[in-house]
Amino acid sequence: MSYKEKSIALAKKLARSKGKCDKCGTTTGKMQGSHIMSVRFAATAALLANIMCLCDRCHTGYPDSWHESPDANWKWFEAKWPGKRESLVKLSQGICRYRESDCKDIYYHLN
Repeated sequence: MSYKEKSIALAKKLARSKGKCDKCGTTTGKMQGSHIMSVRFAATAALLANIMCLCDRCHTGYPDSWHESPDANWKWFEAKWPGKRESLVKLSQGICRYRESDCKDIYYHLN
């Protein structure tokens, strides 16, 4: 497993460790680490700031879940964390790609 994969997995684990869904507030059921900015923005994929904790229902598979209803969910996200989306966009644009050594540093920083 590469350090990029390890750092993403660890960041998701840390996000899930809150044990409370960032969207609905439930503390029951399976919690998942969900990227805020898509993983296609490789530069932010491993950053804890780009991952939130969502319950299974809020994450995917339901009409109003994060991945199924992006427009409505961005409105919720902006209301909850004003300015965070713009910060992540700027961050993803400012970093072209992480090298494996950068991901190694992120991994050890998260540990």
